[in-house]
Amino acid sequence: MALVISAPWPSLAQERPEDTIRDAREAAEANQQAQADLAGELDVLEAEETELLQALVTINERVEAQEIRVTEAQAELDRIDDEIGTLLDNVVLTRQRSEIVRQQTVARVVRTYTQPGEPLSSALLNSSSVHDGTRRQVLLRFATLSDIDLRDELRGVDDDLLTLEAEAEAANASAIEQEAVLAAELLELEEAQAIQERLKAALSDQIATIEDELAEMERQERQLATIIRQAQAEIRARDAREAAERARNAPPDLGNQSPEGFILPTGGWITSGFGPRRHPILGTVRNHAGVDFSGVIGNPVWAVQSGVVITATNLGGYGNTVIIDHGGYTTLYAHMHQIRVSAGQQVAQGTRVGDIGSTGLSTGPHLHFEVRIGGVADNPAKYLP
Repeated sequence: MALVISAPWPSLAQERPEDTIRDAREAAEANQQAQADLAGELDVLEAEETELLQALVTINERVEAQEIRVTEAQAELDRIDDEIGTLLDNVVLTRQRSEIVRQQTVARVVRTYTQPGEPLSSALLNSSSVHDGTRRQVLLRFATLSDIDLRDELRGVDDDLLTLEAEAEAANASAIEQEAVLAAELLELEEAQAIQERLKAALSDQIATIEDELAEMERQERQLATIIRQAQAEIRARDAREAAERARNAPPDLGNQSPEGFILPTGGWITSGFGPRRHPILGTVRNHAGVDFSGVIGNPVWAVQSGVVITATNLGGYGNTVIIDHGGYTTLYAHMHQIRVSAGQQVAQGTRVGDIGSTGLSTGPHLHFEVRIGGVADNPAKYLP
């Protein structure tokens, strides 16, 4: 189910950027469609996966329950084994007790007939044929049984022995049965665990396959995004170059005039106004005698009105500068990269007097523009459209 995008990858070196973007987008759309197809297929897989997951949950619960039953069965078997051990110990003790009672019954009878004057307890205490602890216990008991029928005592011991032997036999049978139960529970647990492992393996294989395919799609999408970004960057750079070229060759907008009859001196916008300001190079607060327009090197500078060029030269801090007399006031164009008029030249409104630059005391390409009346600088903004 591996995804292969059949659309060829666009080549930046062989195609125009617009074609590259178109091809890349078509490839991206194909990739997205393939992902949609895979998503549809994934729905089926998810349905199967859901069934597998549900089955795994069920078998997990079964395994847990079975483990509990196995533990309980083992605990019951251990309890029965402990019970059997206790019963067997009691059987041994009861048999010892039975033997002692029989021996002492015979000894009492014999003593009664052969040595009626000797105490029974003395004879018993001197016997060496019976376990000392048990013998002493029985002897002390018999010390108080002088008037009790020994046959009743013997009968009671025999009954106890039969009961214990029966209980031990029943416990052994229960142990055998419990061992069979434990074996069956263990077998069922092993079968459940085998199913559990198969389900886990099936889920793991499906998940790994889908994750690999999605990772490949993501890699292809990143590659497409890179191609598109590179092509878009090239378009922006080209558009900027073309815009700069158009700006360098653009004619003035003679239709956009202020009430005073001024047009704009260049195509940029004002970046620094008239009046006191901190000088960008000197760092001191000085009066800014004009306004600054944005621009790039080579953009045209136009005469705002018709007049006569009285200065067209480099003026130190002003850099390359043109001053035009309009009769009663003058306009000044400074920091230009190139001067295109000469002193004494008659210029019409919109004549290209130079190009924007960064000569003189300047931090970057711009046009410094002034309006002076009687030689005194006035705010150009009052005269501009």
